[in-house]
Amino acid sequence: MEAARVLVDCSADDLFSFCNSHPFAGEKMGEILEGEMCGMTLSEPKNGNAQHLRVVSVSPLHTG
Repeated sequence: MEAARVLVDCSADDLFSFCNSHPFAGEKMGEILEGEMCGMTLSEPKNGNAQHLRVVSVSPLHTG
């Protein structure tokens, strides 16, 4: 997913692997991004059984 590349400069697969191998990485990532202003584009789920919206794109609202 492009969101991982934009937010933390790595692929979603790399981020997922890192969080799986480091027990508190996911929690720490949440703390780091808490309060961060991001623009998100959401879409309806493609699967009829899905209950959540999908994040299509994410972009930080600050530069630098």
